[in-house]
This record gives sequence, structure tokens and C-alpha cells, in this order.
Amino acid sequence: MKKVFIMSNDKTFERGVMEALPISLYNVSTPSVEVASLYSYMLQFHPDVIIIHNSYIKGYYRLIDMLLQSKRLYVIYASALLEEGALYNALSSSRFFMMDDRSYFGLPMIIRIMERDTQLIEAYASENEKLKAKVLEGGLVKKAKSYLMENRHMSEDEAYKYILKLSMDNRCTKAEIAKNILNGVVK
Repeated sequence: MKKVFIMSNDKTFERGVMEALPISLYNVSTPSVEVASLYSYMLQFHPDVIIIHNSYIKGYYRLIDMLLQSKRLYVIYASALLEEGALYNALSSSRFFMMDDRSYFGLPMIIRIMERDTQLIEAYASENEKLKAKVLEGGLVKKAKSYLMENRHMSEDEAYKYILKLSMDNRCTKAEIAKNILNGVVK
């Protein structure tokens, strides 16, 4: 069950959101907290989704950026005054969504889309890191092969097989062996 906090001082908005989110899937509450302690309150109670209504606080831009930095919760900003320019940083996050404050019934779908998009972005980021590591490993192995070819007069194939054998014998990656060769640890 997802924990949803509604930060609003508009009872009509709160009722609309509560009607839109099924009780079986969402635990919705409207905590009363001072704006100054709102961020620490959020971190203490670990909501999954925070819905901030524009009538709740002034200067919400900085708060939204701080909440998004936690990288674990979703922030939905509901407003009749959609000020995209001031929310430029937040708009680039898959964990942020801006909606008209009269469109309650799309909330479950919006939350699912935000979750799906975040999962996709995180999967792509993970894949990107793996590809960067492979490119780095390939570059190190290539440098080590060149070193072996120049200093030990090995052919390219012999140098590669030498690195591969050391990697298997020592149960470490080819990149680690290549680093050791280039640093003079392996003779």
C-alpha cells in the first residue's frame, strides 16, 4: 500500500484526491505541519507520494527540489496556475508531475506512469554504467596489449591470450590484469 500525503489547505481538493485514490491501494493522509518543518517531516514518515496543492505554501519551488533530491518519493504539484518556468529543474525528473488541480481522477494512472518511467530511467542508467565499464575495460586491455607487444615483443594475439590466461589464473577481470601490467605489478 502506497503512503500518500496531501499538502493542501483546500478541503475540496483534499476530498477530490481521496475519492480518486482507491483506499485498497493508497493510505492517504493530510498531515498538519508547519512549512518550515515540512521537509524533515517528509523524511521522518517516508511517504511514497506527496501531492502539494499550490494554495498550501509560498516558495514551494525550493521545497519540491529538496524533496526530489531524496530520489525515493514522487511529487505531484497540483495547481490552477501552472508555472512551468519556475519548476524547470523539477520538470526534468521522472519523479515529478504537474497537474491541474481539478483533475483528480487521473491520479492513480499518473502515479503508475511515474513509477514506470522511473524504473525505465534507472534501468537505462544501470545499463549505461555497465557499457561505460566495458569501454573502459576494453581501453585498458588494448593499452596493456600494446605495452606487451612493444616491450615483450608479443604478437597481438599472444598478448591478448597472455592477459586472458592471467585473468583466469588469478580469478580477476582482464581490466584488473591490464592495470597491473601497465603499473608494472605483473612481469
